[in-house]
Amino acid sequence: FTQDELHRFEASRRSKLSKGVIKKVLQNILGMQNPSPKICIAVAGSAKIFVGEIVALALEVMSDWGETGALTPDHLREAYLRYQQKSNQSIR
Repeated sequence: FTQDELHRFEASRRSKLSKGVIKKVLQNILGMQNPSPKICIAVAGSAKIFVGEIVALALEVMSDWGETGALTPDHLREAYLRYQQKSNQSIR
């Protein structure tokens, strides 16, 4: 890792989604009245992995486009489209 990559990796490891937000999402989307703490932890971990994959793809998009600097919403949108395409191909 370069110093910048190491710093991003450490920040990613320390980050987390709050249990309250995860609980509200589970209640609203799945209709769970009282999701267990284990389910909240599993969903938060999956969400964190998903965000990491999208950011990695967005960095790849930025590189493909020959751009440098910070990620933009355009990079993230294109990364999400590529993620969906890759997911659809793996199902077939």
